[in-house]
Amino acid sequence: MLTQKLDVIISCYTLLDRIQHFHCREDCVPEWYRKLDSRLGGLLFDTGLLGDKDNELIIISDHGFCSFGEAIVQTLPLRSEWGELKGDHHEEALLITANLDYLIERPQDVFFALRMELSNM
Repeated sequence: MLTQKLDVIISCYTLLDRIQHFHCREDCVPEWYRKLDSRLGGLLFDTGLLGDKDNELIIISDHGFCSFGEAIVQTLPLRSEWGELKGDHHEEALLITANLDYLIERPQDVFFALRMELSNM
């Protein structure tokens, strides 16, 4: 449980991006999603963060993923210094919010929501 009220918690996970680039559509990918889900669950529920309706939540990804060659705009080369890429960036992203009074439609809207919230403190 959190013992003090925090203004902001920001956490950035890059693991799934790395996994998807090199292992897109492989059997190991769902296991990595489950591992991240478990970490997020611990952060959100085990700490009591979502038990307080005054706490606002934004979970956002900067992009989704698709198999290499399926992206509308190919953003990466076929090979990197670490090997052949199997996944590329997709234009659709993930957005989950809770207890939020601000409309989040684009990644930059997160900045505006944070700025507005912190200026009210």
